[in-house]
Amino acid sequence: HALLGGGRPNTEEMESLQREHQLLETTKSKAEAERQVLLMTKQAFNRQNSEQKKNGLIILQAIYYDTSTDTAAGISAECVGPPELSNSSLDATIQLQFWVVDSTLRLPSSTKSGMLGFYDLTTVTDTPMLEKADDSTSIPKTLSVMEMMLQLCYGEKMTDTETATNQQPLLYIQYSFGGKVFELTVQDDEAVALPSALAKQIDA
Repeated sequence: HALLGGGRPNTEEMESLQREHQLLETTKSKAEAERQVLLMTKQAFNRQNSEQKKNGLIILQAIYYDTSTDTAAGISAECVGPPELSNSSLDATIQLQFWVVDSTLRLPSSTKSGMLGFYDLTTVTDTPMLEKADDSTSIPKTLSVMEMMLQLCYGEKMTDTETATNQQPLLYIQYSFGGKVFELTVQDDEAVALPSALAKQIDA
């Protein structure tokens, strides 16, 4: 091996080491979040049962997902519907129910990745490292599935800055309150206050 012989690692070896390091950090972070969820589960179910008895706030489904991947579904509050669970998403139903107190849920205006039972989704997908192409020979940028969905939602072409802003993780929440079902999607750093007047009722 080049390292054993005293030589410097080549680019391919460096990229491999970086990917391995990223995978180890991601696994550790995800595992820690899963352990936290296990500790939160009993209390979450107790609060769910308490809310059911008074027809209060029950988190039916909550998904925290990374929109920077083409597999992500659901873009914003305008694009209604729950995203599919994948390697770039997290089921946050138990976590949110855990924080419900007296039929209300309040989350601060900061990234959800630092909360109990959450982790940084942006480090999960292992994006290959590509060499920068020469401007004169670069291939025109092809729209990703995510960018096309953004255009469908907003009715216009998104700039690179706007696309990057909208590619932060989102939190989709479906909940019942007063016998009615609602859904809401918020940005990662957006405050959450349920019940919410901004939520859309999805049952008759």
